[in-house]
Amino acid sequence: MLIGIPRGMVQKDGVDWTKFELPDGRKIVIASTEAKKAREIAEEFLRGEQAAGRDFGEEDQIEIDGVRVAFLNASDSLPTASWLGKERDWGWPLLSLCLGVGFYIAMRALGWVIDGFMGSGREEPDANRRGA
Repeated sequence: MLIGIPRGMVQKDGVDWTKFELPDGRKIVIASTEAKKAREIAEEFLRGEQAAGRDFGEEDQIEIDGVRVAFLNASDSLPTASWLGKERDWGWPLLSLCLGVGFYIAMRALGWVIDGFMGSGREEPDANRRGA
């Protein structure tokens, strides 16, 4: 189970809390400064959500093994937008750009070849040469 990432210590209500970012982008704080204990509590928090069948919110009073778990801000209980963490796929735009440039070069080359054949039969008169 992917648990999340600890994001350091914060002060809340005069107590040190461990800030934890969950896989879906929500941020919880755990009233423990021990890294191993905080990780176990975060895992139990996610299992509790699965058992409840819903995401816990700001209004929920959560305590796991005697350790309080809360959201630092009201916005931390909301998952972040899914498109913010995604990297754009540049495959199709690059392919279309390459095809466009290739088509442009091919058309210029074709025009140059056609102009060469059409222009080869006639010669331009030389202005420096005097006619006899």
